[in-house]
Amino acid sequence: MPPRPCRIVIAGFGNVGRSLVKLILEREGIIRDRYGIDIVIVGIADSSGFVIDPEGFGRETLTRLLEAPRGGLARTCIGMVRHDVVDVIDETVPDFLLDLTPANYDTGEPGLTYIVNAIRRGVNVVTANKAPLVLKYDYLMSLSRSRNVKFGYRATVFGGVPVIDVLRHLSAHRILKVEGIVNATTNYILSRVFYDGLSLSQAIDEARRIGVMEANPALDLEGIDAAAKIAIIANTLGISMTLKDVERIGITSLSEEEIDRLRKEGKVVKLIAELDVEKRRASVRPVPLDSSDDLAQVKYLLNAVRIVSDLNNIVIKGVGGGPAETAVNVLSELIELACQQ
Repeated sequence: MPPRPCRIVIAGFGNVGRSLVKLILEREGIIRDRYGIDIVIVGIADSSGFVIDPEGFGRETLTRLLEAPRGGLARTCIGMVRHDVVDVIDETVPDFLLDLTPANYDTGEPGLTYIVNAIRRGVNVVTANKAPLVLKYDYLMSLSRSRNVKFGYRATVFGGVPVIDVLRHLSAHRILKVEGIVNATTNYILSRVFYDGLSLSQAIDEARRIGVMEANPALDLEGIDAAAKIAIIANTLGISMTLKDVERIGITSLSEEEIDRLRKEGKVVKLIAELDVEKRRASVRPVPLDSSDDLAQVKYLLNAVRIVSDLNNIVIKGVGGGPAETAVNVLSELIELACQQ
């Protein structure tokens, strides 16, 4: 039986989007042989607009697009240029829209518009963009159900580890609490402070210099990214929550005097995101931990989540994000949902 085509539009061609296209090119044979799916990329967008080919971009063309400068797709003279996602969907007729645009926590745009228009036209969605979910989760889920389309967001939390899947598969458990280290940047900074003796300002400067910090540092330092992730976890567990519902204190609230005192006490500070399921409350704040605590042992760019249920404590640990890890999770969910078509 010939492989079944899965037509996709990729919105967002930054680090994750480019990693995804490279991954598809690298593994297309495996995907075709193992799952009977032929992934056909019919559109890609960056800040300059969409480039589309309703027949699907070939391997050589995709390689040329990967060589295009950031924000320069519309100037490559490859494919047809469009600026309205509705036109893109109507002309390419994709099975899936993949939203990999940057998170805009003020408006959710442009990802929110892309997602809503895709769902309204019966197009399935896979996203790594947290902002639309923490602003409009209930609306997006209701809309997708009403249009009978699939909506995957596994890669929004722990890009490299399927935490969302684990939570979904604990349906018979009574989950009491979810807590953990869900932002790799602040964990790197605090690891350098409490394990390696740097000052907080030195560690922040280093994180910025080596490129592990968001372009907007407040997303990391003020706990916005972590708050978005714990809000998505809450919604996954049936607790309606937006970003503004999460109590939030960032790591810049720590003084050097407090850091020195905690070091002398043998404590380690971590930025902990916590969801109290029974009280339906969530918070993000710096928490001093004993060195024996499981979460205290999670260092540098690793993340970890502890799920506390009536039966067990489950600790999930791994690389939380990164373009390659996020791309793998996006592709895995795309394949899984495409197989259900």
